[in-house]
Amino acid sequence: GRCPGCGGRPPSHGGPAAGMADAEAPARFGPYVRGRELGRGASGTVYLCELRSAAGAAKGSVVPSPATFAAKAIDLRRLRLSARAGRELKKLQREARILKRIPPHENVVRFIDSLEEGSWFFFVLEFVGGGDLFSALVRRPTAAARRPRFRDAEVLHVLRQLVEGLDFLHNHGVIHRDLKLENILVVRQRKHGSNVLCDVKITDFGLSKIVGDGCSLAHSTVGSPRYI
Repeated sequence: GRCPGCGGRPPSHGGPAAGMADAEAPARFGPYVRGRELGRGASGTVYLCELRSAAGAAKGSVVPSPATFAAKAIDLRRLRLSARAGRELKKLQREARILKRIPPHENVVRFIDSLEEGSWFFFVLEFVGGGDLFSALVRRPTAAARRPRFRDAEVLHVLRQLVEGLDFLHNHGVIHRDLKLENILVVRQRKHGSNVLCDVKITDFGLSKIVGDGCSLAHSTVGSPRYI
């Protein structure tokens, strides 16, 4: 499944340095303290983390309260051993550049910080504890309960938020290119009359592109195979 905190991708045999033993990220990195593991993906491991001191946060970082976040830890040693090391490093740099240019929005997972510590690179993001929308969907009652998993009003509530989030991203020159149920995180589920509404945020900018940022992939077919 997906990481419940930031939507990290599931393990893949095609990931960086497949077969290399997984290392554990440092217990402390920059001004942060690593907590429990939230999930593992092809490119890294996601941990809960807490801020020790705002004084050590990267220049330009905005550290909200409460200071508990999701930290995606990428082992640069693993990445550099990959057959696609050059491409993976460029992808990492592009993702960091994109995240830094996105201002806060209620329907987009908030970027907090990015930093290197030894042989590790970290993305620090807003922690969203409700899991992804795919998991929320499969946990809903089935047709046997005489109702669809999501009612029309519940679907429309999600779609409105996604349209607002995507419109915000496009207005800031960012094309997501991999929007799917697993890349939509659930902030909360709340009762509204007979409906259960999901408040959501868009996450995972690993395939995103900045409009006008070089050639290429904006005109190529990219995304997750099951959704293309």
